[in-house]
This record gives sequence, structure tokens and C-alpha cells, in this order.
Amino acid sequence: MTEKLLCQLPPPLKPGDLLRVVSPSGTLREFEAFQKGLEIWRSRGYKLELQSNWDAREGYLAGKDSERRQQLAQAWKDP
Repeated sequence: MTEKLLCQLPPPLKPGDLLRVVSPSGTLREFEAFQKGLEIWRSRGYKLELQSNWDAREGYLAGKDSERRQQLAQAWKDP
């Protein structure tokens, strides 16, 4: 029996859309490359919002588990 799985895709991004930057795993290591990436997105017309504690450090992680979870949840809940 073959079932067809349907996937609903979001609309494509367009200039003027807001992109939220989160750090849900490891800490930022290459700040210069990160800055370059932000500039690329801005040059394409996107608005960027860095979530609080985006640059946090907790050992090799980007902040405490609770902080990283909260960052991701905040961005996810507000499309």
C-alpha cells in the first residue's frame, strides 16, 4: 500500500521579510564570517533580528540549555 505524504511549504522569503538569528547549539567561533553572512542577508533586503543571548557562552555551547531553548521557541512562535 502506498500512501502519499503531503508537505506544506511556507511561502518563499522576499526582501523586507524578518529573519531571526538564534544560536541553538554551539557557540559562535568565527565572528568575522558571521558578520559577513549578516551583511549578505541585509544586502538582499532582509531585516535581521538577533535574539537575546545570541553570543552567549556556556562551555562549548551558545548559552545555557534553557536560554537556547527559549531563543528557538521565541523565534518559532512568531513567524
